[in-house]
Amino acid sequence: MLEHYERLLSAQGWDSEALCFTYAKGLDEAALITAFGGDPSATMPQAELFETLAGFHYSKVPAALLVADLDGWCLGIEPNGYQGSRPEVLRRAAVGGAAVSVYWNVNATNAFSYATGGRTVVGFDMLDPQSPYGADPHLLDAEMADLPFGGEIFESYVAGLVLAERVTGVRLPADLPQRELTGAVLKRVPEDLVPEHGVGHPALDDPFIQQVLATPTADKLRAIDGFLAQLVATDSGVIEEPEIRASIEAFHDKEVPADLRDGLLAVQERYRATHRATLQLPATDRGNALELLHAVQDVVAALLPDQRRRGRDTINYRSYQLRDSGRSLQAYVLQQCAARAKYH
Repeated sequence: MLEHYERLLSAQGWDSEALCFTYAKGLDEAALITAFGGDPSATMPQAELFETLAGFHYSKVPAALLVADLDGWCLGIEPNGYQGSRPEVLRRAAVGGAAVSVYWNVNATNAFSYATGGRTVVGFDMLDPQSPYGADPHLLDAEMADLPFGGEIFESYVAGLVLAERVTGVRLPADLPQRELTGAVLKRVPEDLVPEHGVGHPALDDPFIQQVLATPTADKLRAIDGFLAQLVATDSGVIEEPEIRASIEAFHDKEVPADLRDGLLAVQERYRATHRATLQLPATDRGNALELLHAVQDVVAALLPDQRRRGRDTINYRSYQLRDSGRSLQAYVLQQCAARAKYH
């Protein structure tokens, strides 16, 4: 089987250094295009599709998908694309029962993914298969045992196509590269607001988070800032600073009162001075001064937008790493909601 796919990849006209194959059970071509963010009424022959893509500046070429029906599975092919490797897209493709994705690019970024029932069951790096992830990460161990994952780069990717055949029962036909396939230009499917591992987590039951998830709109951005400030302050312990506690309590989706602003900035300067002083000490004796400075800076940036460094906005001003897993999940979800509100 390895030789079959080696020949197929060598014979095809797409760039074999960057491909994504997605197999979807129970979907027709129109449904798979829709799952990938395309319009099934706007399909075109492969040659016309490539001609359309050639009209874009190289930095703005949109994603595109070619499709083919194969023995009860629909195959999606992305020359120089990767949408099928994204959980948001793969789970949509698995709505008919199951989906498998085999993806790699010229930078050796790659993934084998298998999804059923709206969840990623197995996923792994084909060059480093020892760290699988998903709901049942070792489900395919037996099917993988004799395949050369983790060896030569090209052989590892070929092994991914063999594994896809074992999972789906579908062998990519030798004449696939010569077939007159149709395809469509894609619009990017938005990232999930809640990651797979966070679905059902009690930390997301917070009423404010539920409200933002229901309608992630721009009018909630400042409230998100306030919630993130409280998360960071509580997780790091700097909530015990009276000026920080008072500023967070007085925020209420709006602005920090002027009489608290100077005190908040003074706390930040004090933590900066403490951190600078520790730089004279051996690394083993510096404690957590830098971590606490990051926490205070994040609180100040959340509550006082004019204090954010140039280029930093609602979404990416945070540098403190939350230690509590529930708070970390809450922060991630709120930042996803902020990105959705700001850019969509």
